[in-house]
Amino acid sequence: MKISTRLLLKNKTTLSIALCFSFVLFSLNGFSQNLLVNFDLDVAAVNCAADFPLGNTSPDSWAQTNTPDRSTDTKRAFHTQYEDRGPSPSGGCYFGFRALGGGAEGISQNVTVVGGMEYSFSFDYLIETSPGSSSCTPELQIILDGTVVAAIPPPSSENIWERPFVTFIAAASGTFNFEFFSGGSCATTWNFVDGLDLRLACSIDSLTTSNLSVCNDNGTTGTGVDDFFTADVTVTFSNPPITGTLDLTGDGTASVAVGSLDTATSHTFTGVSFSADATAIDLTADFSGGSCLFNEPNAGTAPASCSVALTNLITTKTVDSPAPREGDTIAYTLTVTNNGPDNATGVVLTDILPAGVSFVSSAQVGGTVNTYASGSGLWDIGNLANLGVATLTITATVDVGTASTTITNTITSTASGNETDPTTVGDDLTEDINVIDPRLELEKTGTYVDTDGNGVVNVGDQITYVFTV
Repeated sequence: MKISTRLLLKNKTTLSIALCFSFVLFSLNGFSQNLLVNFDLDVAAVNCAADFPLGNTSPDSWAQTNTPDRSTDTKRAFHTQYEDRGPSPSGGCYFGFRALGGGAEGISQNVTVVGGMEYSFSFDYLIETSPGSSSCTPELQIILDGTVVAAIPPPSSENIWERPFVTFIAAASGTFNFEFFSGGSCATTWNFVDGLDLRLACSIDSLTTSNLSVCNDNGTTGTGVDDFFTADVTVTFSNPPITGTLDLTGDGTASVAVGSLDTATSHTFTGVSFSADATAIDLTADFSGGSCLFNEPNAGTAPASCSVALTNLITTKTVDSPAPREGDTIAYTLTVTNNGPDNATGVVLTDILPAGVSFVSSAQVGGTVNTYASGSGLWDIGNLANLGVATLTITATVDVGTASTTITNTITSTASGNETDPTTVGDDLTEDINVIDPRLELEKTGTYVDTDGNGVVNVGDQITYVFTV
């Protein structure tokens, strides 16, 4: 659960006073510190893992309002009732508040703040209805110098620890009473709290890239899917938390422990890997816990892919009737096969019918576009997957007056796409047809039977003539 609440308090001091108090908000290394003392709500000389809980107590360094009840790692206190329960996420003692008879229960201590500054507050939070009672909706509130600065909605379910996060802006500088208690009138459903954290709100101010490398094909020159480049990513911020991590997500990922940040105001992730896809670099920086988050949708532009995709497009042509007569219908079949290894895109081929034959129709199969323009001879195949096949059948008639001629049909431009095709081996681009002469030719041959064996034709010998057209 993440809640953002900002309430401006009535100004009570001048800016000069704010400057006087600013020194207490930072440690020497520049990181924002928890302003609360004994934020884990421990009690001196108490074994929070085993000691039986007692009501009407307060954690060390905290004042109590009415009678908050202390729970242990093993038992949760409901005034005079004690139920076996597990520990809080922070461990050790934790405390329960409720609205008792219209009076608030809670704890408080003094904190020093600077007017005009934003503060964040988070804590471990669980609600539970006292055994045998009807549930109600508790109202947990944060009060600074007598003014409610945040009202915290209860967790989504009972008996589940959550960690809400709220922010507020202090309008006045000084040391004021910070109260954390249960308002409203809900007396049966309790607020159990632990691990309180009040500090200057974290802010991530910018995210930039530098030292972008050239594209690396990752050892696969035929495909750009795994092409990458590296860049340095600098995140600038203020008031980082003292624990956790600074995380980089989006087009590139990286993480660093807060204790290993370059400085209290910036950190540079070096050599972050990105995809080389020629798009805007989209990155998000966040300190763990979601206390502050910054997105930069255009932190630079990635270089384009440097791999050269390879295809081997094989083009062949056949004709169904290599020896037609004038007026006959013939069919040329063009076949394009992508022998890979990559998919082919934007594949086109040009085949203009030669003089002597006239276009009738065409039929195309395969590819993603597959159109043929008879006038220009352009066959637009489109994309052809690795090992894909596309065919074009052109039906034509043999023109009158072409008898006894050879008509050669050669593909004007072999199949090609956007990728590199290193070889033309296997291409068969030409087909001839030999048109038969329609005129009749008469051939006569004769044989005879030499009955007397004298080698000449005599009267009475049989002669046979054969006529061939």
